[in-house]
Amino acid sequence: MTTPMSLEAPGEAKASWLADARESIEALARRARTYDTTFTADDLRRLVGEPAHPNWVGGAFSSARRLGIITPAGYTTSSTRSRHRGVIRKWKAAGK
Repeated sequence: MTTPMSLEAPGEAKASWLADARESIEALARRARTYDTTFTADDLRRLVGEPAHPNWVGGAFSSARRLGIITPAGYTTSSTRSRHRGVIRKWKAAGK
């Protein structure tokens, strides 16, 4: 596991959270492929926790999409209280 954010410099905290997010997105994509399901940012937050800045979540998904790990699969509403049932993207594993 990574160093607690309170002990890291701001840039290190971001890099650490994004590394954990990337690993978790890859795991979510493998599970989605195995069970023919989708996942959302809510699932990522449950695995990795809230980032220090809310934009980090979108950055993690954008990076995974650019790398061909995931692909969009529609939309749903968020179950995260802070999102107030806002619309979020559903994702699935890219490729076969």
